Amino acid sequence: MHGVAVLQDLYSRIAPTVHRAVDGLGDAALVERLDPAANTIAWLTWHIGRDQDVQVADVVGRDQVYSRGWADRFDLPFGLHDTGYGHTSDDVARVRAPGELLLGYVDAVAAESLDVLAGLTDDDLDEVVDDAWDPPVTRGARLVSVANDSLEHAAQIAYVRGVLERTGRA
Repeated sequence: MHGVAVLQDLYSRIAPTVHRAVDGLGDAALVERLDPAANTIAWLTWHIGRDQDVQVADVVGRDQVYSRGWADRFDLPFGLHDTGYGHTSDDVARVRAPGELLLGYVDAVAAESLDVLAGLTDDDLDEVVDDAWDPPVTRGARLVSVANDSLEHAAQIAYVRGVLERTGRA
C-alpha cells in the first residue's frame, strides 16, 4: 500500500466516525456542556469540518468548502479562515446548528478531502508546505496531523455523548 492510499483509507474513516458519535442527537444535546467551559458536540463537529477544510485546501491551493455556501448556512460571527483554534467559552457557545447541517458540512469536507487525495501522488506527500517549523512540514505530515486531530475530536464527541446519555441529558 502506498502513502496516498493509506491517507485515503484514513480520511474515509473520519466522517463515518463523526456520524456514529452525532447521529440522532437533538439540538439540546448538541449544545450541552459537561462543565461551563467545556466544548459542545456542535462546536467539536463544526471544528472537525473547519480544521480539515482549511488545512486540506491550504496544502493544495484550493478554495475551502466553507466558502461555497456553508459559511452562509452556518451564519456564525467568525472569519472564513477561523477553525475554532483559540476560541473562548463564549465563542464555543455561538456554534448552534442542527445535526443535519453539522454532518452535512463534515460530509462535504470529507468528499473534498478524498477528491484532493485522489489527485496526489506519493511524491507530492514529500513536498514541504510549511517551512516555519523545524523540521519543515511536508504535505504528507500535515495531512496525517489533520486526520489525527479530526479523529481525536470525534472521540471527544463520542465521550461527551456517552456522558450525556448516562446522565439523562441527551
